[in-house]
Amino acid sequence: METSISMIESFDDIPEYIIDSQETVTVTAVNDAIQSLDPIMRQVIHLRYFEEMKVKNIALLSLREQ
Repeated sequence: METSISMIESFDDIPEYIIDSQETVTVTAVNDAIQSLDPIMRQVIHLRYFEEMKVKNIALLSLREQ
């Protein structure tokens, strides 16, 4: 499933994600977990949580691209 949507590689330069040092470990662990996912699953996470796309629309999109 290829798409032209650019996914976030790092949270470092995003102002909304400037965090204190206590949260760094948690954010790093979550980012590492997301990066370890299959590319299709990473895309689903990106669409749902960063693009705020509804689950139904993500499912329809993935069906259309198969």
